Amino acid sequence: MRPDLKSWHCADHDSLSTWVPDDNDVVYWLELTLGPEDSETGDRYLVCVATPSGLASTYGQAIAPACSRGPVILLKNYSWANVLAEINRRLDAASSPEWPDVQKSLGRHFSGNIRGNKLEPRKE
Repeated sequence: MRPDLKSWHCADHDSLSTWVPDDNDVVYWLELTLGPEDSETGDRYLVCVATPSGLASTYGQAIAPACSRGPVILLKNYSWANVLAEINRRLDAASSPEWPDVQKSLGRHFSGNIRGNKLEPRKE
């Protein structure tokens, strides 16, 4: 069973699919809803998306400690296509015959599972 990307949300940018940054200093939190392909629902996960220069920026330094607590999508050159490719690579890696095993694997690829408004810590 491969998890499916149901939706995404970023509080910093309205439309990530069309947003083009002014430079390559990119760092933001991305909320993902991931679920079974045959379901309309899913679990929510967070992941920090950044470039090395974005993490080195003033804003990046301010959120770097939070980013370092979980897996980061670190891109040499930012593009939304590169972000989606990395998400899909991680979804492929999380595939497993049973959904509970998929969820456990997703927790290793993204920053925990959000239930309600609470981020549950990643379980190793």
